[in-house]
Amino acid sequence: MSTIRFAEKNDLERQKEIWRLCFGDSGQDMEIYYTQRYKAQQTLLLLHRDEIAAMTTLLPVSLVTADGHKAKAVMVFAVATDPQYRGQGFASELMGFCDQYLNENDIGFSVLVPAEKSLFGFYERYAYHEMFFMRRIRLDSKEIAELPGSGTEDFKLYPITAEEYNRRRNRQLEGR
Repeated sequence: MSTIRFAEKNDLERQKEIWRLCFGDSGQDMEIYYTQRYKAQQTLLLLHRDEIAAMTTLLPVSLVTADGHKAKAVMVFAVATDPQYRGQGFASELMGFCDQYLNENDIGFSVLVPAEKSLFGFYERYAYHEMFFMRRIRLDSKEIAELPGSGTEDFKLYPITAEEYNRRRNRQLEGR
């Protein structure tokens, strides 16, 4: 029999153990998350025989349409099952609980980024679909002049690929 509840302060070490087992992150990467982003009240734990066997986090986000409308949403983040408990349906239980929680809290949308391509089929069972939206904007010379740093000799504005954006973003977030 399993139960699902939100994390508590004394659950942290077990969560970190599962994180290491599932994601293989170095201690530093994991510590950055747990010291700067983690909130127990956003983290769901599945307990099997009173031991934490699986977890996920529901990060609050907003979805914004092209015309500026915002909708309350969550990002389902770090879905993880301790390898010794895999194959018992615990991730499925967590996903079902997430769906129920979102409905009860009037949250109409959720997003996630699977850790690897092989997981896409699993999440499709819960109505997740592969998609990506991009918005292009056109800036006139006045809007460009108002950008931070505009007018300095180091200021350059040019398009970049999604891969380059992610590389730069990750570099900026290092050490946070």
